[in-house]
Amino acid sequence: MRIRRSWMLAALLLAAGLAMTAIPSAIATNAGRLDVREPRISARVSGYASDRVVVKYRDEAAKQDAVREQLVDAAGGTIRRQFAAFPAMASIALDGRTTVEEAIAVLSADPRVEFAEPSYFVELHGVPNDEHFGQQWGLHNIGQEINDYPTQGADIDVDGPEAWDHGVGSSSVVIADIDTGADLDHPDLAANAWTNPGEVAGNGLDDDANGFTDDVHGWDFLHDDATVFDGASDVTDSTDFHGTHTSGTIGAVGNNGIGVAGVCWNVRLMSLKFLEYQGTTDDAIAAIDYAVMMKQRGVNIRAINASWGGGDSSSALYEAIRAAGNAGILFCASAGNGGADGVGDDNDAFPTYPASFDLDNIISVASWTRYDLLSNFSNFGLRSVDLAAPGGLVASTGPNGHYYFSSGTSMAAPHITGAVGMLASVAPSLSAAQIKDILLETAAPIRTPRATLTGGRLDLNAAVLSAIAIGGGDDDDDDDDDDDDDPPPPPAPMATSAQWLNRKSTLYVYGSVLTGTSVIEIDGVAVPKMVYDVADQMPDGTYERIGWRARGKSKRMLPKNVPVVITVYEPTTRLRSAPLTFTR
Repeated sequence: MRIRRSWMLAALLLAAGLAMTAIPSAIATNAGRLDVREPRISARVSGYASDRVVVKYRDEAAKQDAVREQLVDAAGGTIRRQFAAFPAMASIALDGRTTVEEAIAVLSADPRVEFAEPSYFVELHGVPNDEHFGQQWGLHNIGQEINDYPTQGADIDVDGPEAWDHGVGSSSVVIADIDTGADLDHPDLAANAWTNPGEVAGNGLDDDANGFTDDVHGWDFLHDDATVFDGASDVTDSTDFHGTHTSGTIGAVGNNGIGVAGVCWNVRLMSLKFLEYQGTTDDAIAAIDYAVMMKQRGVNIRAINASWGGGDSSSALYEAIRAAGNAGILFCASAGNGGADGVGDDNDAFPTYPASFDLDNIISVASWTRYDLLSNFSNFGLRSVDLAAPGGLVASTGPNGHYYFSSGTSMAAPHITGAVGMLASVAPSLSAAQIKDILLETAAPIRTPRATLTGGRLDLNAAVLSAIAIGGGDDDDDDDDDDDDDPPPPPAPMATSAQWLNRKSTLYVYGSVLTGTSVIEIDGVAVPKMVYDVADQMPDGTYERIGWRARGKSKRMLPKNVPVVITVYEPTTRLRSAPLTFTR
C-alpha cells in the first residue's frame, strides 16, 4: 500500500512545535510505520509587528472620537481596527512617521491613555464505528498499536465511550476555535460547522449588522474576509492544517462510519482564523472580540480553543480574555512545547502567554502520552498549568478530507475544549466556573509527579457524571443534529439605524428585537426617559423603533457634530446589540 507522507508540511510545522504524519487509508493493512517526529521549537517566540501598536484609552477619552483621532495622529498612524466588545481598545496602523517604540512613547505619555503596547507575535503550539477510531488512543485505549508504535497497557485514555453513554453533545453548544482556518467542508466536520443564523451566504451584505459581511461560519482576521479555509488548492495540506486538526479533536462527527470521532460528537464549530504559522496579538484580540460580541448577540459560545502562544505578556490580550470570561466563555490554552532544546519548560518560572495569564476562565493544558506520562516536549507548572490531556500522536482531521497524526500541546488543548462542550450539553445550566472546577476536580492522576496544579489528566467520563450530578442535566444520548430538546438561545436586539428629530428633541433607534424594556445606550451609558410608541409596535409585540426624549442636561449625551456609539441593551436577556455609530 502506498502511504501518504507530507515531508514539506512536517518540516514547516516542526518550527512551530508540531509534528504530523498522514493516517494510512486502511489501518488494518498498515504497510509500515509512518514517519513521526516529536515537536521542536527553535526558541521561545519573541518580537512584534513593526507596523502597528495596540492602545487602550481611559474611560472618558474612549467616548470621544475626536480625542482618539488626535491621539492616533500624534502617534503617527491611523485606526487599523476597533473592537465591538472592547470599545476602549484599538489597533493603530503606523504610517511610517514613527517607529513602534516612538508611537508607544507618545501614547503612554498622554494621561488619556491607559496603556499602549506592541502587537506581539505568537505561534502555533503545535467506541463509535468511525474508520480510524482505533488509532485514537486518547479516547479509547485497549492496548492497541498506534501507527506501529506499541502502547504501554490498556485503559490509558480519557474514557470516551463510557462518557458517550451519557451524551454525545448538543447542537446548541458553540465552540470558537481561534487558530488557523479550518476545512469545514471536511466530511467529518461539515455537519458540525457553525452557521450564523442572521447571515445570508454569499449575498455581499452584512445581514445581521454585526460589522462583518457574509460571516457565515466565522471570520478570517488575518486576511479580513469571510473565507475561513484557504487550503483547497494546497496539495501539501499545510495551509490551515492546524485549525482543521484541532477542530476535529473538539468536534469531528462521531459514529458516522468514517474518519475519526471528536471529544464532543455533536457541537457547532466557529472558525476564527488569525494566523498561519505566526500571528499577532491584535488579530487574536479581534477574534476574541468577535466571539464575545456574538455571545452578547445570543450565540451560545461556551469555550474558545487557543492552541498557540509564546509571545510576551500583553495587557491588551489579557483584557480581551478577561472580557471573554465575564461573558461566560472559558479559554482553553495550550501550555507550550518548550524551548530550543525540545524539552518542556516550567511555566511557573518562564511563563508562556496566553496560557500563563492568571485569569479564572483560562484552562492551561499540558500534553499527556499513551505511556501515562507528560510528553517530554510539554511545558508544565505546579501553579500555572492546570491539567494534561492527550497530545502525543493524536489522530484527527486534516485539510481536503484527509486525516493526520499530530503531536504537541496544541493537540492536548482541544481535548479539554471538547470536554467543555460535552459538559455544557449534558448540564446546560452549569456556569463556566462550575465546568472548569469539574474538569480539574475529576482529573485522574498520571505517572509524572508534580507537573500540574491537579497532578492529573482529563477524565471525560468522571467529568460528565459529575456535571450531570451537579447540574441536573440531560442524561440522554443526544446524537440527533436537530436537537429538538434544547431551546435556541434568545436573539439579541439589533440596531440598524438612528434618527434625530429636532422638533421633538428625540432620538429614534430602528432595528429588530426591540421591546418595551429595551434601553438605548450612548457611549455605553443608558439614557433616561425612553419612548415606546404603540404606533411603532409590530404584530409580534416588538417595536420597529424605540426612542429617547432628550431634556435639559441629558442633551449633553448627544452633542452636535460629534460621533457617538449607540447600542441597545435588553435587560430581560442581558443581551446587547452590535454598536452603531451616529452623528447628530
